[in-house]
Amino acid sequence: MKDSDKYALLIFEKYRALSSLSALTAYGLFEDKGIFDYIDDTYEALHTQDTNLVVKEIAKLIKRKT
Repeated sequence: MKDSDKYALLIFEKYRALSSLSALTAYGLFEDKGIFDYIDDTYEALHTQDTNLVVKEIAKLIKRKT
């Protein structure tokens, strides 16, 4: 498993807990909105940031794409 995959899983779980969504619902959002690809593409910059800040930004991104 790549480091970016591990990081995506961390962000996914923190987002899921913050939004109180089921794993299936959160996964659907991450897949449909391209969040996993976004995390993979921007991993080098994202992983240096505070994870809580990244999760909040991901939540905003999902909301904009909805």
